[in-house]
Amino acid sequence: MQRSELGDMDVSPAYKETALELPPSLAVEQWAGLGKALGHMYRGNRWWLADWINYGERTYDGDMFNQHVDVCGLAPKTLSNLSWVGRQVEASRRREEAATGLSFSHHAEIAPLASDIGDELLDRAEAEGWGRNRLREEVKELTGDNVHFSSDSAEWYTPPHVIQGAIQVLGEIELDPCADSNKSVPAETHYTQQDDGLSREWEGAVYLNPPYGNVIHDWIKKLKSEYEAGRVTRAIALVPSRTETEWFAALEEYPRCFIRGRLRFSGYENSAPFPSAVFYFGPDKASFFAAFSDFGGIFEMVA
Repeated sequence: MQRSELGDMDVSPAYKETALELPPSLAVEQWAGLGKALGHMYRGNRWWLADWINYGERTYDGDMFNQHVDVCGLAPKTLSNLSWVGRQVEASRRREEAATGLSFSHHAEIAPLASDIGDELLDRAEAEGWGRNRLREEVKELTGDNVHFSSDSAEWYTPPHVIQGAIQVLGEIELDPCADSNKSVPAETHYTQQDDGLSREWEGAVYLNPPYGNVIHDWIKKLKSEYEAGRVTRAIALVPSRTETEWFAALEEYPRCFIRGRLRFSGYENSAPFPSAVFYFGPDKASFFAAFSDFGGIFEMVA
C-alpha cells in the first residue's frame, strides 16, 4: 500500500494472515486511505499472483522456479489455475472490478474462449450486470460441446447464404485463402492451414473469412496489400464487426455491410456472440449493394 494513501501515519498496522491491528489514534482520513488500499489489494490479488507466477515461469529455469514458487503458501492446483487464467486473459483485456463489477472469476469463465468471443461476453456481462453464475450459463449455452468457440480454434465456417451473396458479387470465387479442411467454400483454389495462405500470393477474385483470433490483423493486412498491388482484382471479406480495432479502421475506405442480428455460422446450433460485417474490394459497388442490401445496412465513406 502506498504512503500517500495512509497520510502521515507514523505507526504501520500490525498484520498477519488472520488479523489486522490498527493504531489506536488513527485519523479517519488515514483509516479511509487504508481501506482504499486494502480494497485495491483484495480485487487485484489474484491477478497479481497470476502475473507473478507467469513471470517466474518465463524468467527462471524449471528447478529454480519450482524451488521457490511455493513461498506464497498456496496449493499447487490454485497456483496452476491462477497461472492459466493469467495467460489466457492478457492484461490489456482485463476489466477493473471496481469500475465494471467484473471479478477475476468472471474472467476465468471466459478464459477458454477465443479472445473476441470472450470480450463480447464480458461486454454483455458488464452492461447487463451479470454475476459469475449467469456468465457461466451464457458460456455453456453458447459453446455446448463445440470446440470452435474456444481459443483452441478461431474457425467460423461461412453460412451458405453469405457464400451465395459473395458469388453474386464476384461472379466466381477463384481463391479461398483461409479454407477449412473440408474446403466448403466453392473456390477454384483453396489454401488450408497447412498451405499457409499468408505466405502465398493471392490472385483474382478472393473470398476471405479469416481466423477470428489475434491473427486477424495479419489477414486483413495481406488482403489489402494484394488488392492494392493489383493481384487481387475483387474480394469479399466476412469479419467480426470490431469497430474499435486498428485492423477494422484500416478498412474504412471500403464499402461494408453491417449484418443485421447475429450470424449462425455453419455447424453451430447457436448464433455467434458477436456482430458481423462484410467488406467489398472492387469496382462493381452496385453489385455489392444489390447482393447484400437485404443482409443489413450498407455504408461507404464519403470523401
